[in-house]
Amino acid sequence: MRDYYGASLVSAGVAIPQVSNMMGHASPQVTLRVYAYAIADDADGARLAVTALAQQSASCAPDVHPRQMTGA
Repeated sequence: MRDYYGASLVSAGVAIPQVSNMMGHASPQVTLRVYAYAIADDADGARLAVTALAQQSASCAPDVHPRQMTGA
């Protein structure tokens, strides 16, 4: 049951440091070594995350590129 619980947390996307703490592991590295198989191989999710980040960055372009704000 313990392994199932830990793997379920990881596969649900709970942060590794949090799972490590909940499972009583000595470090997040131990958690990764034990439950790496449970991390979803989600290429579509990764692409969506990068797309969302790019859209967020584009929406704040004036803050990132001050020259655009002044017209210089």
